[in-house]
Amino acid sequence: CVAIKGGNGASRNITVSNNHCYGTHGLSIGSETNAGVNNVLMTNNTLQGTDSSGTRSSSDNGIRIKSDPSRGGLVSQITYDNTCMTGIKDLLIFNPFYSTHSGSMIPTFTNIVVNGAKAVSSSSGESVLDGFDSSHILGLTLMNVSFDATKTTAQFANVGMANTNIAPSGTGVTVTSVSGSGSVPSCSFPSFPGL
Repeated sequence: CVAIKGGNGASRNITVSNNHCYGTHGLSIGSETNAGVNNVLMTNNTLQGTDSSGTRSSSDNGIRIKSDPSRGGLVSQITYDNTCMTGIKDLLIFNPFYSTHSGSMIPTFTNIVVNGAKAVSSSSGESVLDGFDSSHILGLTLMNVSFDATKTTAQFANVGMANTNIAPSGTGVTVTSVSGSGSVPSCSFPSFPGL
């Protein structure tokens, strides 16, 4: 659906709003982040895992930030606000190991906020919340998140949580309660255009 990259130059001050995505690869940042990505708002977007023929995407993602040590950099001040997902397999994916390439450009994802996210019809759905290592911690806040598939793996992450039904745990994972505003969105999913 959307891919924001920071390879040849930094990407900053971007808003992605009011989109309906079908057969989607998700609302993505990366995999090139070496020049940096910051101050991005993705708001009021709807994601559907199938296209007009009912064919599921080969990369069925919802909210995703991805990179690896061959092209990683700082991704910060990213907000996903009021995101509705149906039929999405990979709900929240924060992956600094997107490929097996090696290098010294370590991905760092920090000050990431997901406020208002709902997922329904998530057959085999899951979330992955990974930082690279103990020196490159994922900094994530989850508020007003309601998923029908709550399987979550995590490592090297500091996660602030308020009104969410997923429970990250794993090596180097710290979870804290935070205060926040807003609510879980009331979602409706539009028909594919022309049908």
